[in-house]
Amino acid sequence: MQSTSIRIQTTTRDRLQHLKKHPRESFDDVITRLLDAMIDDEPLSEETLATIERSLKEYREGIYYSHEEILADLGVAEDPDTSELVDISVLSQTDQKSLKKNKDQKYANSKTDA
Repeated sequence: MQSTSIRIQTTTRDRLQHLKKHPRESFDDVITRLLDAMIDDEPLSEETLATIERSLKEYREGIYYSHEEILADLGVAEDPDTSELVDISVLSQTDQKSLKKNKDQKYANSKTDA
């Protein structure tokens, strides 16, 4: 194996020393491990990137669901006294209607704003 010398600051060498998995691990092994960790071997597809961009745009425009709305969609709600999740069927009909009305109103507003 061919090798070369590189000039690094003492503080950098000390940081590399602390990253060794065992005392006899070489700096080359440490640097190689760090470089390998930085390379994404499964980059995001163009489709995924477009979906992320679309989602960010919707978020900036206020088109998103709150935590409570998502819980309601899943049929659960957070008990305000205990913060535990409870089956939405134990809520009163008024509370269930209120959750649905808030969700429907937010959805309607997001469509008219878009």
